Amino acid sequence: MSNPPFPPFDFDTSAISSKFAGRLKWIVLALILVPIVILVWLAKGMLTDFLWFSALGYEDIFITVLMSKIVLFLIGFLFVFALVSGNLFYINRKTTGPVEADIPDELMGILKKLILLGCLIVSLIVAIILGSMLASKWELFLRFTNAAEFGVNDPLYAKDISFYVFQLPIYSFLQGWFLATMAATIVATSALAFLNFTLRGAAFTLTTELRTQLIVLG
Repeated sequence: MSNPPFPPFDFDTSAISSKFAGRLKWIVLALILVPIVILVWLAKGMLTDFLWFSALGYEDIFITVLMSKIVLFLIGFLFVFALVSGNLFYINRKTTGPVEADIPDELMGILKKLILLGCLIVSLIVAIILGSMLASKWELFLRFTNAAEFGVNDPLYAKDISFYVFQLPIYSFLQGWFLATMAATIVATSALAFLNFTLRGAAFTLTTELRTQLIVLG
């Protein structure tokens, strides 16, 4: 069952195109300035903490914690951004096709550009959120990398007690983190596929590509 057709559009699409082109530079500028403002704000707080740790003679501790947060954030950010953006652009390419709706070509071109921009923004937001979640667990990772055995075994599973203190917490966190990453990717790609089918005026169907992706991510 196909979706009802769009009502005919009767306006100057060239005006929309010119407005979009004019505002695109402001969107790009905002995408550049917002991270800079955030970084400056974070740097101000880190400088205050560094001065406090330095006054106590604990500069090494501050640097270790800071580097752990930075490395974990970069790992999480790059992994999530590559995963989400790769899947979004893949699904966007696989769900495009003949347009059955009565939408002018110029307007459809603008919508496609907006969709690509939206894919990039969504990927950045999800990557920043999940990267920050990973960085916030720096203490778990430091305990994991500096684990030491207690010399006492668990009577039930015959594991050293240190496993439950240093290793199990990080395993549990990573399990939930990966689950959240996959869930966010599935939701984002499913929403994008539905949007593309709707704009085309076609009924939403689980294509082979969509089913394969859901199986792989799920």
